[in-house]
Amino acid sequence: MLVFTSLRRYLADARPVLITVGLITVGLITVGLITVILAFASYPGTTSATAAVFGPDQRVRLAADQTPLKGKIGLLLTKSTGAMCTAFCVGPDIIATASHCLFGTAASGKLQLSDLVFQTSRDGIVRPNLHATPIAGAETASQSQHIISGTTRLAITPPIDAARDWAVVRLAAPACRAGGLPLSQRSIEDVRRTAARGGLSEIAAHRDLPDSDLRHAAPCAVATEFPDATADMISRDFTNPGAVLFHSCDTGPGSSGSPMLIEGAAGPEVAGINVGTYVLSRAVIAAGDSAAPDASEPIANTAVATSQFASAAAELAARDLLSEVRDVQRLQRLLRSAGFFNRPASGRFTPGLGDAIARFEQASGLSETRLMRRALLSELAAWRPRTQLMPATARR
Repeated sequence: MLVFTSLRRYLADARPVLITVGLITVGLITVGLITVILAFASYPGTTSATAAVFGPDQRVRLAADQTPLKGKIGLLLTKSTGAMCTAFCVGPDIIATASHCLFGTAASGKLQLSDLVFQTSRDGIVRPNLHATPIAGAETASQSQHIISGTTRLAITPPIDAARDWAVVRLAAPACRAGGLPLSQRSIEDVRRTAARGGLSEIAAHRDLPDSDLRHAAPCAVATEFPDATADMISRDFTNPGAVLFHSCDTGPGSSGSPMLIEGAAGPEVAGINVGTYVLSRAVIAAGDSAAPDASEPIANTAVATSQFASAAAELAARDLLSEVRDVQRLQRLLRSAGFFNRPASGRFTPGLGDAIARFEQASGLSETRLMRRALLSELAAWRPRTQLMPATARR
């Protein structure tokens, strides 16, 4: 018996070889529709993703009047392979990008955070391996403490959590010498209205173009439904479609993590992070087989609205974390003296150290963070078991 159904898959993986529609194995013969998100992170030496261009390619080099944006947008690179995503500055040492550019997806292998570096553009051109800055915490293996993300295991099957495909990252040094891009406080409805007036654009690097120069694409139309994807279909495919901008700015490999921009009172503001492309394909898949799709067409590109990560950027900027080996060693010794840690003072963050911090926070009545907060040093130095603080009569 044949079953006619709608199969949907979210392929936001950082490996373009996985960016292939139709490779779904099922236990029966299926003829139906497959909707896919292709995320545009780029890895050299692998099959390149197809650019999602709607009509004439509108990606152009940055204009002279966009000079203030140079140095605020750049690349998140994998040193070992040269794989790239776009990222942008939101503070002197804080950048934003797509979460899958850091962690891959629930179905892919994990990236090594120690292998990632960021570099801004220079004269509008992104030059690989020039003045690259790693993620903070490399000396103490605590890079994960310097990242806040919507997810570390991006769902690649419906319900698609594209609205969580964001991350803010603290760098080991203030690489954003030109400052950061302000995050817009406008509602997503207001952004849609701005887009309807031609006021939404994107700046990104694209691996499919002859060089890695930043390109500007505008105007970006935004819609909530399409001829091949009704609002009802989108609501089934995405967990939080109201926080996703379905837009028409042209994108290519490497553009994941790029800023969607609108004009604010003091210049360009970030309205969202571009993360991937929503694609509809028609395919015939036989039992136990993988079949290439008969045809596929991009429905729209997708971006996470700024409202989803603006507070996280502020939270990360306010974090005061230990990053030097000697400070982490002191923390470990204090936790050991207090009975919460029983391992050597290595000066490196481990899951066991995170557990020890959580036990101390719980015992002290503090909110559990598992973070190597600088304040822990003074809190531990002053800490006494609660039974020691109680009167003798109360301990009987």
